[in-house]
Amino acid sequence: MPIHIVWDWNGTLKDDRTDLLEAVNHTLHGLNTPPIDLHTYQAKHILPIRRFYDRLLNRPLSESEWAQAQRDFAACLRHRPARLRSGAHQLLARTHGLGHS
Repeated sequence: MPIHIVWDWNGTLKDDRTDLLEAVNHTLHGLNTPPIDLHTYQAKHILPIRRFYDRLLNRPLSESEWAQAQRDFAACLRHRPARLRSGAHQLLARTHGLGHS
């Protein structure tokens, strides 16, 4: 009987750290806020994401700012090609070769 493996996509198979930072900085630009570096992203990241932006701006987002931030973030990511992390292709091929899905 085959084993079905469920993978986490973001950060596990997909190499998206640079994409996420770029999308956050694109969003911050729309909020008239300076860009951040990876260290700041990692240090201030929190869920829900709206609280993350509140932390970056040192104030709560208005409803209209939050709506625009969501659009800007999604628009930026939409144009980024998906790249798998190093070794992911080989791992998936080996998993498939073992008869797993």
